[in-house]
Amino acid sequence: MHQITARSSPPGNGGTRRRLIAGAAIAALAVPGASLLGTRAASAAAALPVSDAGLTWALDNEVGAGAHFGVCNFLSAGVAGDTGSSTLWTQTTPAPGYATQAGNVTVEKPDTTGTYHQPTWATRCKGPDDTTTVGLTTTTANRVRFSGGTGTVDPDGNTATIHWTGGFTVVFYGGLTYWSASDPTLTVNGDGTGTLTATLSGFAASMADPTAWSPITPTTLTVATLHGVTVTPSGFTVTPDYPGVTVTTGAGDASQSTGPGSGAWPQAFVDFQHLTGQSSYWYSSGGSEDPAKVPTPIGVAYTTSAPAQSAPVITTQPAAATATVGGTATFTAAASGDPAPTVQWQLQAPGSPAWQDYPGATATTFTLTVHAAGYNGSKVRAVFTNAAGTATTDAVTLAVTTTPPPADSDSETITATVPEQTPAGSFTWTINGTGRAVTLSQATSHGAYLQSTGALLPVTVTDTRTGGPTWSIAGQAGDFNGGALSGKYLGWTPQVTTAGAGAVAGASVTPGLTSGNGLTDASTLASAADGHDPGSATVGADLDLQVPAATPAGTYTAVLTLTALS
Repeated sequence: MHQITARSSPPGNGGTRRRLIAGAAIAALAVPGASLLGTRAASAAAALPVSDAGLTWALDNEVGAGAHFGVCNFLSAGVAGDTGSSTLWTQTTPAPGYATQAGNVTVEKPDTTGTYHQPTWATRCKGPDDTTTVGLTTTTANRVRFSGGTGTVDPDGNTATIHWTGGFTVVFYGGLTYWSASDPTLTVNGDGTGTLTATLSGFAASMADPTAWSPITPTTLTVATLHGVTVTPSGFTVTPDYPGVTVTTGAGDASQSTGPGSGAWPQAFVDFQHLTGQSSYWYSSGGSEDPAKVPTPIGVAYTTSAPAQSAPVITTQPAAATATVGGTATFTAAASGDPAPTVQWQLQAPGSPAWQDYPGATATTFTLTVHAAGYNGSKVRAVFTNAAGTATTDAVTLAVTTTPPPADSDSETITATVPEQTPAGSFTWTINGTGRAVTLSQATSHGAYLQSTGALLPVTVTDTRTGGPTWSIAGQAGDFNGGALSGKYLGWTPQVTTAGAGAVAGASVTPGLTSGNGLTDASTLASAADGHDPGSATVGADLDLQVPAATPAGTYTAVLTLTALS
């Protein structure tokens, strides 16, 4: 049976503390022969750094297609120099000449097996067999490959930011018009949208005026917009937006066509191409080569590495403090760690083994309002936590004093009599039910463990104190049968079944079957922040006992201590 005995001090004004001793009898366990198995819960992921990220992209099929003049369109690694006029390229002009490798950038094309290799000047316009020259409706499928990209990705949040250095040049009509893109950055937002930006440069040219030729001021703009991106731990592939995208064409440019499959590259990118003389090659213009203008997929691959982490290390210990009733005591602590640790201040009532989180005390400096003399002798400490671990400061003592009226021995003694005041409200709590007993369900097997469940008897909290000072109730379990079974296997899920008195349910505590200490660590059942409205609340918790499958059959009894701090 579940025996509960309550010991309490009389209710008073503010700061009352009551202790509940709970004896928990666990139903007989039918134990099959099984081994203990379990897994540690995975921690929430955050943005992870990436290194040596790769980006591959052919832009579109027009970039490797045959041309009406100059044999073909092609890619060259690096940012090309100035030919001085709209003229055909040679292998060495413009400086530094045709290249398939420049720093982190490689130009490559597939062979008949689909394996990519770097072409030569002689094979730049050849198909996969490196023999047949491509025509107007075929393509070399040459592509650019960036390596060495750096940034961060968050697969859980579906976000990414990766930057590459280096550039490449897109050559049309054998060199009569060309432009370069360098230092691309790819950004993915949490909703799956994104952009690929780069710095574009080149030379202004015109089909209508072959003598037109002048440098274009480098500008950073969006080369591709993205939708439907799914960020994974190793990379992703996405086809840039095109179908249905409309643009405003420049003066003298062909109009954009409409109809099924028509579309365009981003407006800023098309505007830039108006300067190069290539604008109509980047949107549907009604020609037979329109299908070649559709963007090809962008491939991104990377290796994620967990960010360096270090557990908290206490750098500033709190000091003991003295305060008067109605006054305040201030405690300060600090800790280092990566990521930066969070802090939670805790109080231990005099005579109680339980440490309780003080509601709202989550800053490195904690100011405690002393509502009653009962705080005298309380212990205070700070717990710092991050993903790498936990560190706890030394426990320091709070001393509460009274200040008598000063006496003047040289002249007069002034005596004032203050009649006993009726307390402005009170804080009380009681355990509902008879017998103070909880019997958990017959244990059932889940293979690796046995589970028995039940519910804590309801606790009613009434707080009518003026100003609504903070209060909290915490629970802490001892071992079953004097140590035969660890109390860490008991967990709970607190609930507020009747709202009032500012009551907020504490966090769920998972049974410590594979990790953690379960309810052997003092855990908040319910609490209220400072300034809450007066009233009553009923709180409780679902109990969950998970023990190793090899636990011997029997009835197990433990003591659960509830402590109220107000």
